[in-house]
Amino acid sequence: MDPQKTAKDFIIFPLDVSSLESAKGYIELLADVNAQPPMGIEGVDALDKGKDHGGKLGYGALGIGGLKLKLHRECIAKMFESSEGVYDAEEIYALAKEMA
Repeated sequence: MDPQKTAKDFIIFPLDVSSLESAKGYIELLADVNAQPPMGIEGVDALDKGKDHGGKLGYGALGIGGLKLKLHRECIAKMFESSEGVYDAEEIYALAKEMA
């Protein structure tokens, strides 16, 4: 891996899973949050939920949406448990990792 390069050095539009082969070691996860055609990342389906795309995990909009909704509900439920409930990004991320 060249420490001078970033993931941006490998982005080619239109974005397509096969065009990311040269990004090995730089890009580990593909997340396409566009549920309506045209897809944001060609080859990643809206229903993909951790599908392997040549060594990269692919998530589609509907694959992400379920976890997002569960996380929102859990955060709201925790807020009703205590009037002291304030959740920052790190706490929400930790909760999401537990749920994933």
